[in-house]
Amino acid sequence: MGDDKRLQPRQHGVNPDAAVPFSLARRQLRQLVGGLRGQVLVSFCGASALMLLLASGANVWLTLRLADATNRQQVSGHLNALLATWQASSSLPQQQRLRLLQRSLDQINDPSNLYLLYLGGGTLLRPPQWRQLPPAYLQALSRGVHGDTPERLVNLQGEAFEIRHYPFLGGDSHAHVAHRLAFVASYTREQLLLVLILLPLGLLASLLIGFLLGRRIVQPILALDADLAAINPNTLETVVSDLGHAPAELRHHAEVVRQLLTRLRAAWDSQKLFVSAVNHELRNSLVVMEGSMRWLQRSSNSFNPRQKQAIANALAENKRLAGLVSDLLDICRSDFNRLEVELQPLDVFPLVRQCRDLQSRVLQRVVRIETDQRLSAPPSPYQALANPDRLTQVLMNLLENAAKYSAPESTITVRLSLAERLLIRIIDEGVGIPEADRPRIFERFYRASNIATTVAGTGLGLTLAQLLLEAMGGRLSLESSGPDGSVFLLSLPRPAP
Repeated sequence: MGDDKRLQPRQHGVNPDAAVPFSLARRQLRQLVGGLRGQVLVSFCGASALMLLLASGANVWLTLRLADATNRQQVSGHLNALLATWQASSSLPQQQRLRLLQRSLDQINDPSNLYLLYLGGGTLLRPPQWRQLPPAYLQALSRGVHGDTPERLVNLQGEAFEIRHYPFLGGDSHAHVAHRLAFVASYTREQLLLVLILLPLGLLASLLIGFLLGRRIVQPILALDADLAAINPNTLETVVSDLGHAPAELRHHAEVVRQLLTRLRAAWDSQKLFVSAVNHELRNSLVVMEGSMRWLQRSSNSFNPRQKQAIANALAENKRLAGLVSDLLDICRSDFNRLEVELQPLDVFPLVRQCRDLQSRVLQRVVRIETDQRLSAPPSPYQALANPDRLTQVLMNLLENAAKYSAPESTITVRLSLAERLLIRIIDEGVGIPEADRPRIFERFYRASNIATTVAGTGLGLTLAQLLLEAMGGRLSLESSGPDGSVFLLSLPRPAP
């Protein structure tokens, strides 16, 4: 089977080594055409090349037509001069008239055109270069056989001539002009050579102009893109670069972006003020409420059991609201890029064990720790670069989340493993997350459809956990989920040795 696969490229004529440069060239061409600058360059050069080819072809065709018209006009002038000579000498004897006509004929012949005059009765006036024409053709003209003479003929030296016939004196008299095609071919070659020289120069000039034009068009767009990429919640007041030399449409686009940033900055400032005010007022109110209820709890000797339970429930709800306010504040700080987390080298295993012990008592749930390394005397090999308070908050949040969506008799597993980063897996035996909801579980206030109406929650726990881990240089992701439970994967950077 392996030999057949190796023979296939030869059978189909495919060279694997040649396919690599072809693939690279195709990828580079796709990148070039995919950008605005490349599209401008290709369009301009393509249009320029097409115009140059059309102009060159039209120039060659018009030049040849003009040369042919000029040649015909010259031949007509020479024949009229010969006719005028013949008519002016009408008073002279016939032989003298023929000598005058021959002398005039000798003067007008040139290397490119040979003139022959048949005056009837076997009289043929030949040019000085008459030996350049085939003898059989001259003999046929001398016998007066010229009606069936070929329009093109070749002499013994291989030179080609084009014969054109013109009336002369009337009757059987005719003028025959042999055009040497070598002059026409030479002139055509000169024109084509000129085109071949000018065409690359024109393409090079169009390439340069297209590059400069594309740069002029794209440069303002790149500048605007760089300004927009540098904008964050703390730099919304950044002014977009001046695009005075950009096209009018792009200047209008930049002005629209400026106005949008101004409105966004105003809305952002209003949101920060609102969050700060609400946070301040809520925290104060919650602290006052907690103090009052704890005072009532300390004075609970005069309350019946039902009233004592109501006070305990109010304290628990107050604690939950305080945690919710704290979570919202952390999320807002993340939005403002102000969620600052101080990192330090940390032994994660004791912290995980502490979270396990605490949540096992609070949640009345079995929490098991698994490791892929053998543990001996501390410190453990599970070292990470993190913040202990924030990491504790994340672990407690995920353990509480796992307990909330699984049965009371189920087990929660925390599995630690080492790779390039420290990996912590939170494994539950809960209901799982529907596949359609998995891409959105880290969105704010979003809750999976299978528990949204049956289990209480705000939909902020996973969002805050992900934000805190990202602030510590880590990542949080859903590794797997199904009817037997879900696995959340925490990834933390390890400290340098």
